[in-house]
Amino acid sequence: MRTNNFIHNLCIILFISSLSGCLKYPAYEVTNPPFVNQTSLEMYVGEQREVVSSPVSANFKWTSKNVTVATVSQTGIVKAIGEGATTIIVESDNDQKTIDVRVRVFVPTTDITLPKELVRLFEGDKVQVWAYPVPDDASESIVWTSANSSVATINKSGVVTAQALGITTVTASSGDITKTIEINISELYKCDKTEWTVEVSDETASDGGGKDRMIDGNTDNAGYWHSQWSPSNTPLPHWAVIDMKEPIEAGRIITQRRSNGDTKTLQYFIGNDPDPDAGTWTKIAEGAYASTTSAHSITLDVAEPVSGRYLKLVLPDSNRVPFTAICEIDVFGLRN
Repeated sequence: MRTNNFIHNLCIILFISSLSGCLKYPAYEVTNPPFVNQTSLEMYVGEQREVVSSPVSANFKWTSKNVTVATVSQTGIVKAIGEGATTIIVESDNDQKTIDVRVRVFVPTTDITLPKELVRLFEGDKVQVWAYPVPDDASESIVWTSANSSVATINKSGVVTAQALGITTVTASSGDITKTIEINISELYKCDKTEWTVEVSDETASDGGGKDRMIDGNTDNAGYWHSQWSPSNTPLPHWAVIDMKEPIEAGRIITQRRSNGDTKTLQYFIGNDPDPDAGTWTKIAEGAYASTTSAHSITLDVAEPVSGRYLKLVLPDSNRVPFTAICEIDVFGLRN
């Protein structure tokens, strides 16, 4: 009996299998899309480019949607005709690819403008330098190179990194036009303030210890100079003139304000006349604390150092008018 059931089931399976072989399915169509080595093109009027397609043996049809902008041959040669945008279509029998084309008129660079022709740095420093092509719609962008990358490197965005002491140049190029910036990498040394003296516009010596605390070497905020508030407030601006006892070419100044955050903007001048109102002072640095709660030490680098015996600090404003307070000033000289 079991044998009969097995034979019966086997017959059913064979019958169903024979029926399935009679069913018709739609034919599977294999497409052959073209491959092209470009998806977009930026071109200038009069320029031509070759677009490579594959398989090479395939018979593709090439067309341009706007032949007044760009034309294309049946071998993939694209010619820029006029300013504008168009699309190149590459067709096989059952598929296609498109290439976006933008055509502009070429504008040659006639000059390059440099905001600075000399940049002074210290080892490890980084600075952004700028160069602007003329006219400002020139077709070719600025390309940067360094004459000596062991002294200073420059990336494609114009960021210079000081690598070692020395002098080199970085060059900005656009088309046939080039301009150079001198990069001077100098050594800094911290100035000895032992013999220095300071005079101020005003002070309340009982609050913080007075003017000498600005140059005593302590940065613990326990000692500081404070503008006058007793018996009355002295209005802004406040100033201090430091006698450094000898001419110094300052390259960096670090200033620590009192931690209450009153002090806002710092303006530094250098000269050889101690009179605060003399007309011979040269401004060498300016900076401002970001907020009342930001870091209370600020570092100012001198872009164009000038030698002088006297250093003048002017405090033109305040976060709590008219009060300002300075804890310590450190000067770093240049050793070329």
